[in-house]
Amino acid sequence: MITGPTSIGGWGNTSHALEIRGTEYPHVPGRIENNRWYDIRVELKAPEISCYLDNKLVQKTRVTGRPKVYAAAGVDKKAGELILQISNPSGEPQDLAINLRGWQSNKPARGQVLTSASRDARNTLDQPANVAPKDLQVPVEKGAIHHKLPAWSHTVLRVPR
Repeated sequence: MITGPTSIGGWGNTSHALEIRGTEYPHVPGRIENNRWYDIRVELKAPEISCYLDNKLVQKTRVTGRPKVYAAAGVDKKAGELILQISNPSGEPQDLAINLRGWQSNKPARGQVLTSASRDARNTLDQPANVAPKDLQVPVEKGAIHHKLPAWSHTVLRVPR
């Protein structure tokens, strides 16, 4: 699945754009009228994405490659913590750098990492903890987190205020 935001009538209502995994594709000229209904359609026929307004093709682009990591974030308001989930689906460790703009913290993030030596690793009766979460702490310095994600891993971090 390829996901990402689409901007229609952005940049002072002068253009449309498509952004996928942090990569912004070339803008195309376009405007949106106020108080008017539009039919919007985005079609994915890998590796191409076609964007339509009122059944008129306004943008078509080719997408290749895979992201190195996948991430999601949310706030636990009750605990006062930012929760980060980061997955590294590759066999290579990945450097992680997250700017916590708007989240003031200099306390270490705490969490767990689930990883294994191979993407095919499994728990068995002989090795019931072959793939098991391990506790970790990651420093937060100057409003940022820098960490090396292990290969084949899923990391959950809780960043306190």
